[in-house]
Amino acid sequence: MKFFPKRSIASLLAIILTLVAGRASAQETGEIRGIVTDAADSSPIIGANVSIPDLKIGATTNLNGEFVIRKVPVGTHNVVARYVGYKPQTKSVEVSAGTAASVSFSLVQSAAQANEIVVTGQGVATQKRQLTSSVETISQKQIEQTASQSIDQLLQGQVPGLSSFNAQGIGGTGARIQTRGVKSALSNTTPVIYIDGIRVDNGDNFRLADGTGGAVSSALADLVVGDIERVEVIKGGAASTLYGSEAANGVIQIFTKKGSPGEAKFRFSTINGVDVPETRFTFEEGTRTTLYRPAFFNRQAINVTGGSEALTYNASASLQNTPGVFAGDELNNTLYNFTTGLRAILSPKSDLEFTASYTRNQFGRALLNNAYDASPLSAMEAGSFFAPGNYITPAGFTQNRDSILQFLLIPNLRETVNRFTSGVAFSIAPLKEWTNTFRFGIDYRRNEARNLFPPAAIASGIISPPSSLTRADRDFMTLSIEYAGSFKLPDFGGISQTISFGARGFRVEDREFTSEGQNIAAGTEDFDNSGIINSFESNQALFNGGIYLQDQIGIFDNLFINLAARVDVNTAFGSEVGTQFYPTAGIAYNIADEAFFPSSLREIISGFKLRASYGRTGFFPTPFARDRTFNVARNTATTAGINFGNPGNRSLGPEITTSYDFGFDAAFLNDRVAVEFNYYTQTTDAALFDFPQDPAGGRITQLRNLGSIRNRGIELSVRASVYQSPNFDIAVRGAVSTVDNLLVSLGGAAPFTIGGFAFLPMRAEEGRPLGAYQVTVPIADDDGQFTGDFKTELFGSPTPTVIGSFGIDMTIFKDLTVTIFGEFAGGHYTLNQALDTRFYQGYNDLLGDPIPDNATPQQQGEISRRNFANGKLPNDNYVTDNASILLVQPADWIKIREIGARYRMPKNIIGNFLNGMVLSFNVRNPFVFGTRTTGADPELATVRSGRQVDLGGVANLAVSPAIQYRFGIEITP
Repeated sequence: MKFFPKRSIASLLAIILTLVAGRASAQETGEIRGIVTDAADSSPIIGANVSIPDLKIGATTNLNGEFVIRKVPVGTHNVVARYVGYKPQTKSVEVSAGTAASVSFSLVQSAAQANEIVVTGQGVATQKRQLTSSVETISQKQIEQTASQSIDQLLQGQVPGLSSFNAQGIGGTGARIQTRGVKSALSNTTPVIYIDGIRVDNGDNFRLADGTGGAVSSALADLVVGDIERVEVIKGGAASTLYGSEAANGVIQIFTKKGSPGEAKFRFSTINGVDVPETRFTFEEGTRTTLYRPAFFNRQAINVTGGSEALTYNASASLQNTPGVFAGDELNNTLYNFTTGLRAILSPKSDLEFTASYTRNQFGRALLNNAYDASPLSAMEAGSFFAPGNYITPAGFTQNRDSILQFLLIPNLRETVNRFTSGVAFSIAPLKEWTNTFRFGIDYRRNEARNLFPPAAIASGIISPPSSLTRADRDFMTLSIEYAGSFKLPDFGGISQTISFGARGFRVEDREFTSEGQNIAAGTEDFDNSGIINSFESNQALFNGGIYLQDQIGIFDNLFINLAARVDVNTAFGSEVGTQFYPTAGIAYNIADEAFFPSSLREIISGFKLRASYGRTGFFPTPFARDRTFNVARNTATTAGINFGNPGNRSLGPEITTSYDFGFDAAFLNDRVAVEFNYYTQTTDAALFDFPQDPAGGRITQLRNLGSIRNRGIELSVRASVYQSPNFDIAVRGAVSTVDNLLVSLGGAAPFTIGGFAFLPMRAEEGRPLGAYQVTVPIADDDGQFTGDFKTELFGSPTPTVIGSFGIDMTIFKDLTVTIFGEFAGGHYTLNQALDTRFYQGYNDLLGDPIPDNATPQQQGEISRRNFANGKLPNDNYVTDNASILLVQPADWIKIREIGARYRMPKNIIGNFLNGMVLSFNVRNPFVFGTRTTGADPELATVRSGRQVDLGGVANLAVSPAIQYRFGIEITP
């Protein structure tokens, strides 16, 4: 008789026990299955979150609105379904061993967003009702309604307190994004941007870019809307503290789609339309008829999404093209984009997310502004060829606009951008109370600009010699790394507490190179065929990193306290500057949720939260500004010398912005009306200014922490569901924000020019808004005569003192949605350089009534005063140099940004051939009201190349955004 060895018997018993235990475990758990729909039209809600908060488990709805939560312990559980823009719904579900419990949710749209979940700036996912400061969101539904193609367009009119105003209306340019005023005289105002936690390039106006007269390429132009799930925005202040030395202007975080469980579903979409030039701000009829023309637009896209419960994916590809609204396809723009995202459930306690995006953006350019007779637009609008009585035509030369335009279109100005962004995030929760996320990402952007002026263009006699080719390259790479953890402590007597901790850092490498070749051979486009070649190179690198700790305390789920701090290091800080400490503290109290709140008021006031917060953030200085540097001075083509460059500053540190926020969030009439109010004050201390050094030592200026800049104002937003019925819903929204900007102190430095021009500078002066205009104002002498005398004074501000938005959303018969929204800005001014350009070219815009030769002194004075009161030069004793106040005009405007309609074809029409079909029609930029500028779009801003700070406030001969008509078809087979 044979016996099994004892080791074999032990192994067999272990296997049996494991199987039995696994079966027992399976029998002790069950599943919860169900569907989430929209209560208004019963349509499935895709991407809704369904969770069991007590167990920290959940699922996301698939393309049919369905979900499955597996391995749910036996017993009765509260299950919560939530989605952005809807009231969450909670249901009690009983789970039996080895079975699947069914539950369905029907969510109601809500103006209030108290239960919405946000993560940006919080360290851990947090309900809005727990926030001590304001965080704004743009939902997937809002994104689907718009025809926006880039992130700066998407932000327009959607976020109270944020302005995203167009700088130019041509491809490759980006909007000027600003939150709560100008906080620095050194840097631009754009918030830092993250995509799925990966820091990305948000810059423009690069150091060695070859200027084309007010239009500069922007990294925002290739942040394609694509497959965005939602956007979260924090406007600086206390909410930005966890981002440390880069977040004074706020943070914009973009979350991309990762797919939903279910069989693979494809979606094909095509958008076609026409761009009609916006010509209401042009001076000359010839410009409208000769240079501008309508341009077709087309965009084709394909998307696939699906997956299993363990792995979901979303991928899309798109191509869009337009020849542009200038004749000769001068402003052509072609953009390719591929985006993919996936989420993998590695185990019940861990998951992995991956995202990747590639964009190729190719666009044409045209010279603008000061190249009066070489720029297509400037020549048509201000060229000396067409100035009345100001040009004598040379022999053999034509003044025909069409002929001149053909010569002006010979130069070839174009730019190509290749951008790759990718990131991976690994999350693990060893305990349901303890979560950990590790994230790594890269954003690489390379742009190449080529400006060719061939011999044929020079031979025309219109464009000045020599023939040339200029190329400007920029390689920009950001590496991001982050660890974020949280631990929820056990509740104690109605007190809950979550500790968040982590570290976040990034390294930036910015390599720029430019070359210029002159006397280029005819028929060639390469530098090796140039007679003279010059080149320049500029490289910068920077690392910023920090650690943070946050304590979120809840008291009886109504009173919430937030305490946090971040400690930063940065390679741009001087050697005598150590780590930087950024604290924040806040409190929020949901009064309407208290038991003592009168029940008689609950039907009227369904929610009311008071909040207050304090926080500090920073903005790091320019790389290498702390170091002593030397420059190479070329004396001839073969010799060079060394000059002093930067003196160096061992005490150079970041600008520190301290914020105080007070406000409330209120909901009325069962959440049908939502009101949000903020009062803020932000003071930037240690503001960076170029301080004059002793010129005798050969050192001119040095960047130093000296000044103080203050911004304060209010933000008010209202959302309301005006009417709801089975066949018709209507909702309205509006927001208004104010900004009071003041340069408090220069820290002993002399006032200096921050923008504008020599004849009309924009100044940094204590007690004035940053960028106040220094103007010359004609004055009469003692006899009442205007003899050329003037006074110099500071006037106005380039920054709007009030901005706002408004909109209306309608749903008709469940399947048709209509959206209209717009924006406005006021209280600011713009330097209308277009008038100055035309004046010196011989045009009559600023010329008033002539003074007769036989006029008496009294009549001369009266005519001069009347001319000046009407915005004209008083008389021949004045030009724009001694009457520059005439060039500073009110820049108020109201614009309808978009009118859109989206129709979901009913199933009984499309039958079983298709799963879905959506028709859409959108018009962007259709109407403008309330402008007071002459021949200039007051929203646009001429951007002078090579300047870090851009306050706006300068208008010139520019291309306004076209009126865009878009027809779309979206098909799901």
